[in-house]
Amino acid sequence: MALIFDLIGSCIDWYTLPFASMLVTAAIVLIEGRSVWENEKAKKSQVAKLPDAIRAIIQCADAKTAEQLLNKLKEVTDETGTK
Repeated sequence: MALIFDLIGSCIDWYTLPFASMLVTAAIVLIEGRSVWENEKAKKSQVAKLPDAIRAIIQCADAKTAEQLLNKLKEVTDETGTK
């Protein structure tokens, strides 16, 4: 649609640059940049929990502790929607 607007605008003397295409392109870049930013924040929040999980796995000395850890991990994955 922006291209069509720019083509029609090129018939007007003062319309020298493809303003509509530039505006739409800038909007798309901003939307995609925001999406990447949000996904990066979500990844970092999950990675921050990793050292604690590794430490808990290493400290499992018996079957009861391992079962408690598995239940806790299952609760965390159910909360985040990961299966």
